[in-house]
Amino acid sequence: MFDEFSPRFLEDRDDEDPYKNIKALADIRGKAVKEWLDNLSLKEVVNVRKMVAEPSEYGRALGLSDAAEGLNDLVFPLLSVKEDQKFINGYIQGLESKIGEEKLLELFEVLNDKIPEEEASLFLHYMRSTETLFKYLANKSDGIQKGYWIKFNAHLFGPYNETTLFILKKLKSVGRALDALNGTWHYAKEMPTGIIQDMLMESMKCSLEINGRIDLLAFESYLEELHQRTDADEEKLFQLEWLFLPLLRNQASKSLFRLLFERLQKDPELFVDLLTFLYRSESEDESEMYEDESDDNVEIRKDNAFRAFYLLKEWDTIPGVDKEGNIDKEALREWVSHALQLAKEKDREKFVYSHLGELFAKYPERRDDPHWPPVALFELMEELNSDKLFLNYNIGLFNKRGFTTRGGYDGGDIERYNAEYFEELKNQCLPLYPHIAKVFEDLANQYKQMAKDMDDQATIAKLDY
Repeated sequence: MFDEFSPRFLEDRDDEDPYKNIKALADIRGKAVKEWLDNLSLKEVVNVRKMVAEPSEYGRALGLSDAAEGLNDLVFPLLSVKEDQKFINGYIQGLESKIGEEKLLELFEVLNDKIPEEEASLFLHYMRSTETLFKYLANKSDGIQKGYWIKFNAHLFGPYNETTLFILKKLKSVGRALDALNGTWHYAKEMPTGIIQDMLMESMKCSLEINGRIDLLAFESYLEELHQRTDADEEKLFQLEWLFLPLLRNQASKSLFRLLFERLQKDPELFVDLLTFLYRSESEDESEMYEDESDDNVEIRKDNAFRAFYLLKEWDTIPGVDKEGNIDKEALREWVSHALQLAKEKDREKFVYSHLGELFAKYPERRDDPHWPPVALFELMEELNSDKLFLNYNIGLFNKRGFTTRGGYDGGDIERYNAEYFEELKNQCLPLYPHIAKVFEDLANQYKQMAKDMDDQATIAKLDY
């Protein structure tokens, strides 16, 4: 009877009305408890808690009994016993249902002066969370209030209202902003922008000793909501994108980090900072790096490296280039010049060329577009005249095409098409852009060889068949 939360021994069980079953079960348990109370001592009745698998259900049944008043002196001291918390939780819930919140608080008032603050906060924690209880709690000692909110169940349900905000602020005040966000993300659309931003910032300072693990879905929902708000503080949102990128980089869309990419397109200093996070300087000896470094610094460096890797890999908005593909050559030249200057000061100049080559390869290729090929981009690349720039431009153009699928006997038609395409581009770029033409020539030759290899594979497949 008390070994299962919801035993299935009811003869007239109603599968369509679960509340009817709950009441019937409570009646059966109540009759059993009454019989024990009639035939056993109160101490023996309380000790039954050690013999059942669901002590919380047994405690609730005792709290609902007519003998509850006599049981209080035996049950309330168990607030200090760790193993009996489920039992006393159920007992207080049952007692509250029996006598009501007001009378239970009167009982607590008498008990409060006789027990430590930790036990007092547990007693209140086991009661139903109501506005009346919150108002009563506000007049208790700081220790009781803190203990209550540290134990409070942060997963909220029901309609959003002022009480929701009150609970969020209280959880934040005891260092549980992380739990508060995990348990309230379904209210994201109703919550004020400032509250969301502040709670997100605060959550990153929270200790996991009193908070659960981060619910990535919850934090993704909040950030998505902030991106749709016109009253969001853009600088704070930028900081939040930066903070949460290591956590959300593998499951969130790029749009969640929109401000980071926009800043990267405008600010070469951020670009160079990312290079310093990802690479050591060209003259730095690895054996001399990070000696006697604390664990906290190692984690910070690791997170910054994750941020840099993700942003540089996913970045596809070239500085000075608008959404239609128009290139502001002077703006691009100024951005690149500033980036090279900063990178040179930090001994990471070669990495600028490597990543610019990959970035420039992401310029959209549309044969019927008057912006393609992008001669202004080619002019700047010829001016820079870096082997690393051209090599990574080649790699970027190749990787951009991804994988291919075809029939078993189709041969290298896809590769021949690409070879002809790059051959045509090479002819367009000669003689004004010889280094770019060489990139296209190398790609054409590579695809010609790949076409031959695919033809050979198709021939062998036909012969095998």
